[in-house]
This record gives sequence, structure tokens and C-alpha cells, in this order.
Amino acid sequence: MIRIAALPVVLLAAACAGGPAPQQPSAAAALAIVSDPAGAACEVRRQGSLLASVPSTPAEVQVTRSMHDIVVTCERAGHQAASHTLSPRVTGEQQALMAGALLGGGVAGLIGMAMSGALAGDYEPAVSLILVPSHLTTAEQRANWFAERRQALAQQKQEELAALRTRCAATPGPACEEEIARAQTRMETALRGLDQQRATVAGS
Repeated sequence: MIRIAALPVVLLAAACAGGPAPQQPSAAAALAIVSDPAGAACEVRRQGSLLASVPSTPAEVQVTRSMHDIVVTCERAGHQAASHTLSPRVTGEQQALMAGALLGGGVAGLIGMAMSGALAGDYEPAVSLILVPSHLTTAEQRANWFAERRQALAQQKQEELAALRTRCAATPGPACEEEIARAQTRMETALRGLDQQRATVAGS
């Protein structure tokens, strides 16, 4: 059985096997880019192509709906570059459409929907990147810096989860459960990424 959550991967592979899908116009949405510290220059790319660039954060860009991930990369003098990947969000309606197409026409029907742009998703409305200093003078400074950033990041993600659970309590369902699971994964990924950054700082 093909799981609905895995269908975008199946569609992309099948579409690539049959040639590139035609690009369909789709509505653009705002993406807020924030960095700590502010003042970073950033690029937004999808499949290697530049979608937008900003000279200094905080900033806002417009991104179109798609079935492909976008990667936000920020740089600032005296700091390591940082990147964050945003995956398109699949709505409950799109999941229902995919299930119907699979039952009615199989993978061929799904590929047709993908090529029409009907399965393109939007992205999280904001991304925040922590830029790690290239060099922290003493072990104590490094420990304090990372401890403070980790505590602040964990608190931010916990607050986002709490707000999401409150909203989902009013409108429960599989879509909400999946969104909560994705938020938990984002939190774990962000904390793990900060820990990995710590290991790469000069002199750590």
C-alpha cells in the first residue's frame, strides 16, 4: 500500500522519469526571514535556482507554491553560514485529492495532478536562523553562548507547539496530528542542528 504522506516523493520520481513537468503559475506568499544576530545577507533557492535574495535581515520575500523544498542560506561577517530547508505543506484537501486520484486512476492520475500544479504546497510563513560566531575566545564563552541560544530556541519551539496544540484541540483531526508531529520534528532538528554547529566552531 502506498502511504498518502509519501506520495509526493513517488510523484516526483515518476514525473522525472517521464520528463520535466510543465511549470504552472501559482500564488505567491510572504516568507519572513530572521537571523540571530540580525544583518545577515540571505538567499532563497529551490532546486538550485535563486528565488530571492535579501541584503540584510530581518526581511520578507515572496515565494510561489511548489512541490519542491526551498533552502534559505544566510551569511554574516564573523559568523558561520547557516541554512534551513522548508518543505511544502500538503493540505487535507490535497491528501483527499491524492487518495481519490490513486483509487480512480492509479499513479498515472497522480502524475497528471502533479503536472497540473494541483498538488503544489505552500511553506511555513517564517524562518529563523542562528548564526554561530566563527570563533569564541574561551571555553566558558562558548559554553555560555550555546547554552543561552539552546534554551531560547527550545522555549520558542515549545511555545509554538503549545499554540498549535491549543488550535488543534478546537479542530481535531488527522491533519492537525500530522502538523503537530511535523512541528515536533522541526524542534528536534533545530536543536540538533545547533548542537552540530557547536561542534564545528573554531576552538571547540
